Amino acid sequence: MLNVIDLFPQIENDVDTFPRKFDWLESPYFNNSWTVLDPENVNNPDKRKLNFDGVLAPDLNFSDVDGLIDDMKKSLVVSVERGQTIKDFGGKVRSLSMMQHHVNCIKRLLRTVWNMGYQSISEVTDDDVEDIIDSFSKRESIALSLPTKLSQKLESFDLASIPVKHIDNTRMPATIDRKKIYLSCGINNYAVRNCVRCRDIIQNYHDKLSAHYKVAFEQTEPPKDKGILLNEKSFTENIKALRIFSYQSKVDGLFINPLKVDPKSINNDQISRLHQTLVDAHARKRTRNIEVETFLKLMDSAARYVVDYSDELFDLHDSLVSEQYDYESKSSPQKLMGTWLRNETQNNKFVSAPASPFPLSGLNTAIKGQSTFAPDISEKMIKLIAEGIEDQEIASIVGLTRQQVGNFRRNRKLYGRDLDTTRVSLYDAFHSYLPLSCTLILLAFTAGRESSVYGLKPDCIKETQGELWIEMYVHKTLRKPERFPAIALMQKAVDVLTRLSELHRKETGEATLFKFKSPLFKNTVGFRFDETISRFLKVSGLSDQFDNFNFSEHQFRRFFAIMYFYRYESGDFEALSHHLRHLTYEMTIIYLSEIESGAILKSVQDEKIKRLASRVQNNDTSISGPMADELVNDLKNQLITESEQHEGQVNLLAEGETDLVIDFPHARGICFGRTPRFIERAKCKVMREGEVLVSILSSSEALCAYCPNYLSVNEIKGNYVAQDTSDKIFTVGGNLLKAAIKKGVQADA
Repeated sequence: MLNVIDLFPQIENDVDTFPRKFDWLESPYFNNSWTVLDPENVNNPDKRKLNFDGVLAPDLNFSDVDGLIDDMKKSLVVSVERGQTIKDFGGKVRSLSMMQHHVNCIKRLLRTVWNMGYQSISEVTDDDVEDIIDSFSKRESIALSLPTKLSQKLESFDLASIPVKHIDNTRMPATIDRKKIYLSCGINNYAVRNCVRCRDIIQNYHDKLSAHYKVAFEQTEPPKDKGILLNEKSFTENIKALRIFSYQSKVDGLFINPLKVDPKSINNDQISRLHQTLVDAHARKRTRNIEVETFLKLMDSAARYVVDYSDELFDLHDSLVSEQYDYESKSSPQKLMGTWLRNETQNNKFVSAPASPFPLSGLNTAIKGQSTFAPDISEKMIKLIAEGIEDQEIASIVGLTRQQVGNFRRNRKLYGRDLDTTRVSLYDAFHSYLPLSCTLILLAFTAGRESSVYGLKPDCIKETQGELWIEMYVHKTLRKPERFPAIALMQKAVDVLTRLSELHRKETGEATLFKFKSPLFKNTVGFRFDETISRFLKVSGLSDQFDNFNFSEHQFRRFFAIMYFYRYESGDFEALSHHLRHLTYEMTIIYLSEIESGAILKSVQDEKIKRLASRVQNNDTSISGPMADELVNDLKNQLITESEQHEGQVNLLAEGETDLVIDFPHARGICFGRTPRFIERAKCKVMREGEVLVSILSSSEALCAYCPNYLSVNEIKGNYVAQDTSDKIFTVGGNLLKAAIKKGVQADA
């Protein structure tokens, strides 16, 4: 049997044989939270905070159980330092994300054990392991029956006894004191964040408490229902943590609370069966690819925020900051600032523009039902006032005095609350939607490199010999900083994030672009993509099109391909299209050179070709040229005739791959010449080393006009941006073409 000395023989200390200092650990070892660095690469600038404490069981935190946090720390240290060198220790845990997953999975294991009624993980027997594994296949809120616990706990109170958080003399709504309630229930806050039933329970009690206390209570947005089952990746991580902890528990003297089960009792057949169930369930729920037009609308909204709305928002913010002292010397300064914003933005030049935040609703986030009266009373009075009903009649309808109704009416007029607004506050636009828009642009134009984008620094974009470059740390492959081509829109996004994060960076010394602070708002604001995107889609009028859609790295890679093939599109995307037309071959080949990405590019290209063919078939006169009729004939089995069909209706196109390959030549149209079966007939074909190739670089309108491979497209002619000879996608011999061919694009015999 191994002991601690076998793990770390270099330690020569009679008192303690376990090391406490590591190059990757910035915090003191005995803290309940650690700040850790990348243990594999000292050049990685990122850090991660690991919290070992938290709710374990009803009225019990991890720190309340002797030695439990120390056991978790030791498990992490052994996994990082010795995981690869000692058999059965589960392999190395050598990245920041893996360290975070390991700690979170061990904490879930411990919560599961306490939920089974045990007071120590050492009480678990071999017979319990199958139940633990089964629990790991479900979301924690379901596996541990958290909605039932929450409901039963709240039902045990009368309304007046429920713990409530409310700050007097502020307009912020009251809330149930979740921290107290969750601890008393044994609920992990993260586990209920996406639990629809838990949200509904809280909201139901907020409504009851609002009626009871006659004050506004928080109105929570419903999360997406993610179902009962966990995804297969998280399940695998939980099982890995169970295996590691069971084997580490065999090390004599390592843990105070070891898991005393035989690692062989972990049933691999059960794990395989559950894993397949999760894979199948995930496949059924997998969202379809978002339609091109819908994605372009989203990206155009983001571009508008960055290019058009950001300067306006900064001007409004800076104006209030400069006069903040004067406002604060008066009564109700936030009300007055909100009034100024509502009035000041009524005639903003961007009112009614797509996704515009103007006119703003005020300074802080608009709270539904925010009033001295209950939400339903306020809403009814607003409606009756809008209908022109007199105060006395309104008072009799809502059960208030005429004076109360009159004061309500006057206050709405005085503070500009009767004005039309977008219901987007300066806080929403400035600290939520503006950074989100920057993030969307950076993710889309870097093909979804999420960890790299969130690690960007203020000076990450530089210009060399007239070319813009962005320097990003590449986590998964290179694990070092690397330069990538950039465009002006990316630079604008970074500049906006730099301004938003300036005060936080100045006060803390941190280099992050994704933490924001302002003299106008309390506290430092972090950035949460998933929570912000759902609200942004709603205020942008796009929530229906993005229903049940997950923004994954794969999807952002597809977005990058979409932007290349649709960069000349006309329509309502003018904020975006100018920048898309500067996407170059150089950018595309660097960002999308992997086989998977080549397949994505091929898929989007096929979709684009079918859209063009559908337009030709439906007599769209903006498309012409020798290739037009042949394109329809070539794809006749993959097109559906609809008199109203246009490019935005991708759902009308049948499934199926094509062998067609397209380029954007200097002829300002689309060239199909490099489709293997069309090469021989190309007007620009050349012979190189005994092989017939298409010379796209020699294209011109005169040469291409009568080429059977040429398709003339009006919007390309109108929006064309001249490119250098290096700015060609699918250049002969390029990596992307090879990747696409590897997926099945072959020349005819």
